[in-house]
Amino acid sequence: MKTRWLKTIIVATVFAVIFVPVAINYLCLTVFPAPLVGDGKLWLGFWGSYLGGIIAVLSTVYVLYRNHEMEYNRKEYEIQKEYFNSLCGDMGKLCSAIDINLLCFYLNGMINVDKVNNLFLNLSELNQSIICEYNGFCLKYAHWRGKEGETLINAYANYSNLISKQISIIQEAVNERQADHIPDELYRSIIREAWKKLEKCEDVRPKLFSLAEKWKKSEYRIVEEKCSKYENE
Repeated sequence: MKTRWLKTIIVATVFAVIFVPVAINYLCLTVFPAPLVGDGKLWLGFWGSYLGGIIAVLSTVYVLYRNHEMEYNRKEYEIQKEYFNSLCGDMGKLCSAIDINLLCFYLNGMINVDKVNNLFLNLSELNQSIICEYNGFCLKYAHWRGKEGETLINAYANYSNLISKQISIIQEAVNERQADHIPDELYRSIIREAWKKLEKCEDVRPKLFSLAEKWKKSEYRIVEEKCSKYENE
């Protein structure tokens, strides 16, 4: 779009430079006949200065345009590079937020009814950190969303929802047990069932990091394109 606009300006300027002197000459000799002031040498000097001035103006405009393009491409590259570095760091935090082993450790401890309160508090805090990490990441990168980004976010959301669902079940069991509505054995059975479902997820972090790597490669290609465009100016 910019190149087409620049070509239009150049063609229009060149046409004007050539056409205007011819038009003036024609008007002076036909429509408004009048005696010419000065001889041929003076007029030759005038048109030489006129054309030289036009060429100088066009050269200046072209240099300014090129400098503007170079500065624009440099800023585009720096912004994309900064975005890429920030994204890589935040993806690392996101992929590390879900610790299935730690969740299962808390659940294993909660089978002992004497340790329920403290361990459930730790479990809830871990779940909240998983949710907060997801919300913060989505809020910060709400404008991107390529195919690779959607895949990573959806995978994380699925794991997070599974964890939240199991913790809700556990919380209900804890409340019921504390109110003496269910026996200890049923409470332990619920905890073990939640533990088994979470264990099936194994360690999700390698899976998330694998998806993040695909997104990283996609974004790095954009950085390389910006860098190439800037360096080739």
